[in-house]
Amino acid sequence: NSYSDNNGIVSSNDIQWKQSTNWLSSKGLCLWHGVTCHPHEEYGVKFDGDYHVAILNLTENNLHGILPREVWVSLTKVKALDLSGNELEGTIGREVGELADLEDLFLSSNKFTGSLPAEIGNCLNPFNLYLNDNNLQGSLPSQIGQLTKLRGASLFNNYFQGKIPDEIGDLKDLIALYLDMNQFTGQIPESIGRLESMVDLRLRRNSLSGTLPTELGQLTQIQTLYIDTNPKIKGRIPTQLSNLPKLDELHLYQNNLSGPLPPEFGLLSSLTYLYLDSNELTGSIPDEWGELRNLEQLFLAGNNLEGPIPDTFRAMTSLRYFRASDNDLSGQLPTELGKMEKLEYLYLEENDFESQIPTELGELTKLKLIHLHGNDLTGVMPEQICRLMDDFVLSDLKADCEEPDPDVTCRCCTSCE
Repeated sequence: NSYSDNNGIVSSNDIQWKQSTNWLSSKGLCLWHGVTCHPHEEYGVKFDGDYHVAILNLTENNLHGILPREVWVSLTKVKALDLSGNELEGTIGREVGELADLEDLFLSSNKFTGSLPAEIGNCLNPFNLYLNDNNLQGSLPSQIGQLTKLRGASLFNNYFQGKIPDEIGDLKDLIALYLDMNQFTGQIPESIGRLESMVDLRLRRNSLSGTLPTELGQLTQIQTLYIDTNPKIKGRIPTQLSNLPKLDELHLYQNNLSGPLPPEFGLLSSLTYLYLDSNELTGSIPDEWGELRNLEQLFLAGNNLEGPIPDTFRAMTSLRYFRASDNDLSGQLPTELGKMEKLEYLYLEENDFESQIPTELGELTKLKLIHLHGNDLTGVMPEQICRLMDDFVLSDLKADCEEPDPDVTCRCCTSCE
């Protein structure tokens, strides 16, 4: 009856699914497409009959309409429910709390609305809760902290609001938590530091406020940390983040962070991507950051940083992108930049660099872009750099070379300011 419409019972001819083998046929439901039953005591796994459904997997199957309440009520022994990648609507029923054996709930990429019911906390066995890319709203129920076996929780790209509940810190086995692209507000809870198994934490693109909790430094297994694009997050970058030996990606851009760059970050030997652009950070770039031998991308643009680029940067031999435009950096461009042999993109525009452009930049044979305009650089663009243009390696070269009174004479620039 869950497939009835206003005209009566829907027949198998009405199903517009990509795969609907045996659905609504005389075959037992254990042979319907996407249905896996628990092994029957007498007949084993494959038998032509009805028995308790263990798995219902109709992912990316062109399902439309409101998910029938019977899905929550009838599948009492279901272990995995995967309806992701469809066009399903309606709400997640409170009856979800009755699914005592549920281990995996995948409802992502649909059109579900309403809130996540508090009864979800009655499901004591879920390993995976994937509800991302829907239209869910309301606050995240504190009962989520009762799902102590949870390994992956993906709720991104919804309309959840309110504070992230303190109880989130009770999820000791959680490896991945994606709360990004919602409307969460308030402070990041200090309890987040208790997520001792956490590998991938994403809180980006919300309306979180307050300071970054120092307890983030307790997430010793973490590899990926995205807390960017929360413009109300302020205060200093906690030096405790330097205690994260496996940290590979740190995204803190487009916040309202202030104070100095922590020299202790030089200890983050696994760091590959460091994005701190578009904040209110001050002070100089620490010499210690030259120890970041595995760093490939460093974005510092749009802050209030001053002083020179450290000579120690010559040791950052993996760096490919260096973006430090729109700051108050000064002094001469270090000749040591020529030692960063993997460098492809160099954005140093809108600073206070002075003197001449070092010929050593011409040794960077992989360089595709150099932006040097908006500085106090003078002299002639070195022929060694122009040769990179001639060899079709470098394709974007900007300097203060606008006629009739150029600060830098440049025969090969693609654009002059």
